[in-house]
Amino acid sequence: MEPDGSRGAALNGVPCTIGGRSGQTMVGFNGPNIMLFTETLKCVAADSSEPNDTRATEATLQGFGPEQSLYPAGDSDWFAVTGMFPGGQINSINVTQNLTGAPSVFNTPIHIELYQDGVLVASSDSGLQYSPTGSGHTFELHVTGTSPADYSVNAM
Repeated sequence: MEPDGSRGAALNGVPCTIGGRSGQTMVGFNGPNIMLFTETLKCVAADSSEPNDTRATEATLQGFGPEQSLYPAGDSDWFAVTGMFPGGQINSINVTQNLTGAPSVFNTPIHIELYQDGVLVASSDSGLQYSPTGSGHTFELHVTGTSPADYSVNAM
């Protein structure tokens, strides 16, 4: 494999199956330099939080959640987010899109919206960091995308 992910890129989008769910292969790349790098293969399929496509069917996400996915293309995910601290207190919410090491449909930016007490307080593409003030708030997260994607959510 090449350290820029170019050789592994041919595997992006290849059909795969994980846990009985059909998906597409995503090649990830990580490394500080040309001599030290890793390429990983992941099957991006509907995640264990499905069905959570609407506010009415939102899944609960607490603390460091498992990696999430938008699959198939056009999927929409809703979460009720609580923190790891007593009473579900949240000091920060971070959402990060996991990208591949080479040009890929998986790198199409996702759109992220964060609601506090039902009001939109932050939105971004590909990543979001938010530090609320005060306590006793309820948080909802809405993530959408036009292509399959892989992302992580942490509420601390």
